[in-house]
Amino acid sequence: MSKSLAQYHASSGAGQKLLTFQLESTAFDTKWLIAAFDDTTATLEDGETQVTFEACGIGADLPERADGAEMELNFGINNVTGEARKLIDAARKASADVYITTRFYFDDDLSSPCEAPIKFIVTSAATTRTTCTASAGIGYLSNSAWPRERFTIEYNPGLATLS
Repeated sequence: MSKSLAQYHASSGAGQKLLTFQLESTAFDTKWLIAAFDDTTATLEDGETQVTFEACGIGADLPERADGAEMELNFGINNVTGEARKLIDAARKASADVYITTRFYFDDDLSSPCEAPIKFIVTSAATTRTTCTASAGIGYLSNSAWPRERFTIEYNPGLATLS
């Protein structure tokens, strides 16, 4: 647990938690969003990279942290300008995956996230004239293969010469 998170839990929680989203895909430029009224510049977990999160209307149903269970994030973004629909259409046309990374910051300490970021992959998305809703998950890690990269002849041709 980070020092600022421990202090938050030990005190009355005077600092407010800020929820941020990083939307990334090969189909569009990375978008940095924050559930706030003003744009906010913060430092990422690497301690060096600063980004400006664009203020927008975001509503999120955050998943509970659990071992062995699938975590799913449901959220909605304001689509009054139509920008969210353009991003979804671009990803669909390119058949590209969209990844969402959530980070929490305290409003009085933007030097690093107060919790470890969680990266999700969007599984479904829909838009109306005013909102964009999406679901994203990390999948069942307990049912995935290890190591992730398989040592097959297609990727490692030298294996064909071994007897």
